[in-house]
Amino acid sequence: ILTGGVRSRKQIAFLIGLMIIAGMLASCGGGGGGGEPTPSNKMSVTISGLRFRTTYHWKVKTDNGKGGTTESEVRDFTTQ
Repeated sequence: ILTGGVRSRKQIAFLIGLMIIAGMLASCGGGGGGGEPTPSNKMSVTISGLRFRTTYHWKVKTDNGKGGTTESEVRDFTTQ
């Protein structure tokens, strides 16, 4: 699903993994840290080291820890 250099693919795959974990924590009430859970519909990620004029494709997959999963549609962006 990801295109670009090997290093860029690894970075994006890592960040997508972090988003999946964040989605799982949000779905179970914020990870047990107390306070208000993070809204599951808001996420911000900054990615560095992307290649110039390269299109990247991504999606988010969440797991609620109870056997249920949800996937977003595949989206893309092109660096300028």
